[in-house]
Amino acid sequence: MRFHFPSFLLGCAAGATAILLGRELKPIAVEGATGIYQLWDALWARAAMFSEDIEDILTEARARAEASRRSDSSDGASGAATQAKPGQRAASAGSFGARRTARTKSRAPSSSQT
Repeated sequence: MRFHFPSFLLGCAAGATAILLGRELKPIAVEGATGIYQLWDALWARAAMFSEDIEDILTEARARAEASRRSDSSDGASGAATQAKPGQRAASAGSFGARRTARTKSRAPSSSQT
Protein backbone atom coordinates (compact mmCIF):
# COMPACT_ATOMS: atom_id res chain seq x y z
CA MET A 1 0.00 0.00 0.00
CA ARG A 2 1.31 3.38 -0.97
CA PHE A 3 1.78 6.21 1.47
CA HIS A 4 -0.62 9.06 0.64
CA PHE A 5 0.77 12.27 2.13
CA PRO A 6 -2.44 14.40 1.84
CA SER A 7 -4.38 11.74 3.78
CA PHE A 8 -1.66 11.77 6.45
CA LEU A 9 -1.96 15.57 6.77
CA LEU A 10 -5.74 15.33 6.93
CA GLY A 11 -5.48 12.77 9.77
CA CYS A 12 -3.05 14.98 11.69
CA ALA A 13 -5.34 17.99 11.26
CA ALA A 14 -8.35 15.99 12.48
CA GLY A 15 -6.40 14.85 15.55
CA ALA A 16 -5.24 18.39 16.37
CA THR A 17 -8.78 19.72 15.93
CA ALA A 18 -10.16 17.05 18.25
CA ILE A 19 -7.62 17.96 20.90
CA LEU A 20 -8.25 21.70 20.63
CA LEU A 21 -12.05 21.47 20.48
CA GLY A 22 -12.39 18.51 22.81
CA ARG A 23 -12.87 20.67 25.87
CA GLU A 24 -15.67 22.64 24.19
CA LEU A 25 -17.35 19.59 22.66
CA LYS A 26 -17.36 17.45 25.79
CA PRO A 27 -20.31 19.26 27.50
CA ILE A 28 -22.32 18.99 24.27
CA ALA A 29 -21.57 15.27 24.03
CA VAL A 30 -22.53 14.74 27.70
CA GLU A 31 -25.85 16.58 27.19
CA GLY A 32 -26.58 14.50 24.11
CA ALA A 33 -25.85 11.24 25.92
CA THR A 34 -28.00 12.38 28.88
CA GLY A 35 -30.90 13.06 26.55
CA ILE A 36 -30.52 9.64 24.94
CA TYR A 37 -30.53 7.92 28.36
CA GLN A 38 -33.62 9.87 29.45
CA LEU A 39 -35.43 8.93 26.24
CA TRP A 40 -34.42 5.28 26.69
CA ASP A 41 -35.74 5.23 30.27
CA ALA A 42 -39.02 6.84 29.21
CA LEU A 43 -39.47 4.27 26.43
CA TRP A 44 -38.81 1.37 28.83
CA ALA A 45 -41.30 2.81 31.34
CA ARG A 46 -43.98 3.07 28.63
CA ALA A 47 -43.23 -0.46 27.46
CA ALA A 48 -43.62 -1.77 31.01
CA MET A 49 -46.96 0.01 31.44
CA PHE A 50 -48.17 -1.30 28.08
CA SER A 51 -47.09 -4.83 28.99
CA GLU A 52 -48.96 -4.63 32.29
CA ASP A 53 -52.09 -3.35 30.52
CA ILE A 54 -51.95 -6.26 28.07
CA GLU A 55 -51.45 -8.69 30.96
CA ASP A 56 -54.51 -7.24 32.75
CA ILE A 57 -56.64 -7.55 29.61
CA LEU A 58 -55.58 -11.16 29.03
CA THR A 59 -56.21 -12.06 32.67
CA GLU A 60 -59.69 -10.57 32.56
CA ALA A 61 -60.43 -12.36 29.29
CA ARG A 62 -59.28 -15.66 30.77
CA ALA A 63 -61.45 -15.15 33.86
CA ARG A 64 -64.49 -14.40 31.70
CA ALA A 65 -63.83 -17.47 29.56
CA GLU A 66 -63.56 -19.65 32.66
CA ALA A 67 -66.75 -18.18 34.11
CA SER A 68 -68.52 -18.80 30.83
CA ARG A 69 -67.18 -22.35 30.68
CA ARG A 70 -68.29 -22.99 34.27
CA SER A 71 -71.78 -21.63 33.63
CA ASP A 72 -72.08 -23.71 30.44
CA SER A 73 -70.98 -26.87 32.20
CA SER A 74 -73.23 -26.28 35.23
CA ASP A 75 -76.22 -26.06 32.88
CA GLY A 76 -75.37 -29.57 31.68
CA ALA A 77 -74.91 -32.66 33.88
CA SER A 78 -73.63 -32.35 37.45
CA GLY A 79 -71.15 -29.49 36.90
CA ALA A 80 -69.63 -30.14 40.32
CA ALA A 81 -66.49 -31.70 38.86
CA THR A 82 -65.55 -28.62 36.83
CA GLN A 83 -66.70 -25.90 39.19
CA ALA A 84 -64.14 -24.52 41.65
CA LYS A 85 -64.98 -23.88 45.27
CA PRO A 86 -65.08 -20.26 46.42
CA GLY A 87 -61.53 -18.98 46.96
CA GLN A 88 -60.02 -21.60 44.63
CA ARG A 89 -59.03 -21.23 41.01
CA ALA A 90 -60.29 -23.68 38.45
CA ALA A 91 -57.86 -26.47 37.56
CA SER A 92 -57.62 -25.28 33.95
CA ALA A 93 -56.53 -21.77 34.94
CA GLY A 94 -52.83 -22.64 34.81
CA SER A 95 -50.02 -20.79 36.52
CA PHE A 96 -50.57 -17.51 34.63
CA GLY A 97 -53.86 -16.67 36.33
CA ALA A 98 -52.65 -17.89 39.72
CA ARG A 99 -49.51 -15.76 39.46
CA ARG A 100 -51.53 -12.68 38.50
CA THR A 101 -54.01 -13.26 41.34
CA ALA A 102 -51.20 -13.67 43.88
CA ARG A 103 -49.52 -10.47 42.71
CA THR A 104 -52.77 -8.51 42.81
CA LYS A 105 -53.56 -9.76 46.32
CA SER A 106 -50.10 -8.78 47.54
CA ARG A 107 -50.77 -5.18 46.46
CA ALA A 108 -53.93 -4.88 48.54
CA PRO A 109 -53.37 -3.05 51.84
CA SER A 110 -53.84 -5.16 54.90
CA SER A 111 -56.04 -4.11 57.80
CA SER A 112 -52.97 -3.44 59.97
CA GLN A 113 -51.68 -0.84 57.46
CA THR A 114 -54.85 1.26 57.39
